Amino acid sequence: MNKARILIVEDESIIALETQESLKTLGYEICAIVNSGAGAIKNIEEKQTDLILMDIHLKGDIDGIETAEIIQSNHHIPIIFLTAFSDERVLDRAKRTKPYGYLLKPFKKQDLKVAIEMALYIFKLEADRKKALDDLQKANEELESRVQRRTGELTKANKSKSKFVAQISHELRTPLHHILGFSGFGINKINKVSKDKLVYYFKRINETGNRMAILLDEILDLSKLEAGKMDYDMKKEDLMLITTHVTNEFQTSIEEKEINLEIINGNRNSLITADGIRLAQVIRNLLSNAIKFTPPRKRIVITIDQENQNKAAALSFSIQDEGIGIPENEINSIFEQYTQSSKTKNKTSSTGLGLAISNEIIKAHHGKLNAENNKTGGTTFSFKLPYQ
Repeated sequence: MNKARILIVEDESIIALETQESLKTLGYEICAIVNSGAGAIKNIEEKQTDLILMDIHLKGDIDGIETAEIIQSNHHIPIIFLTAFSDERVLDRAKRTKPYGYLLKPFKKQDLKVAIEMALYIFKLEADRKKALDDLQKANEELESRVQRRTGELTKANKSKSKFVAQISHELRTPLHHILGFSGFGINKINKVSKDKLVYYFKRINETGNRMAILLDEILDLSKLEAGKMDYDMKKEDLMLITTHVTNEFQTSIEEKEINLEIINGNRNSLITADGIRLAQVIRNLLSNAIKFTPPRKRIVITIDQENQNKAAALSFSIQDEGIGIPENEINSIFEQYTQSSKTKNKTSSTGLGLAISNEIIKAHHGKLNAENNKTGGTTFSFKLPYQ
């Protein structure tokens, strides 16, 4: 156990030396002996002091009580007053400094020890209590801050979800009306219109039906993600082969807009451990967005390459378009559920779910989906998947 370091403030040298000897035999360490208030103040500024034995009548301009007031205004050190007088007026003055003890001289060694130990014990209890209260207040403030932050997040999420539900209702209702409308035309005019016209009706029904199927698949995927029930069939897959299959699906759309699609494979080994169907879903979503927002006769570049990520090899995938880009203040939130860029919100029938779902799929593959605006216009979406 560490010895308590005690400062003796006493103007009578004989009493000071006797007190010092008593303290030493009791096992305490003496910081110093001073005979004035100024000396006491100077000493505690220079040396660590655990307790002060303070005589009330001192040499100099200030007595022990005034010295205690000055010390306690700048330091938190327990003080025990020593005095040969028990004057009520002096005692009342001393009380105002909230001392930890009051010893009448002459005092016995055992009385000195009891006074010191009780003062140190009470001081420690107060310090522990203050720390506990400070910790509790800090914890309460942190908890309140977390509650406010979480409440704000939930409020924002609920608002976004409400808007999303309204949007989904509209997105489902619109193709449903198309299906009912075109099928109704077909039924009523099956013997009155040409075969080409009927084919047109059936194509529109098929297109809107596919649109509804995609939308319902996204809603189902979202519900699985929220419930933590998205399943993955992880096995060896060829990222280049998956990319080729997905781009073939969009060949008609690419040709209609006369988009120049370029695929750069900078690494012959594009084998990774992944769920091929889910990975194709991500690439399909990214390519669909790129085609949708890239003007006619512009370029889309898909790059597959190997990178060393923290000294571990990783396979990178990026798709760069020349589209409308994403506002800088929104680029960090486009992967959030129910969130959509303000540039695309009113220009497409998209729900904004695709990127959120894609982001979660890439996370499940121990990767990260990123987005950044190109200096020359458009956006680049990319992700890296570790070789496993």
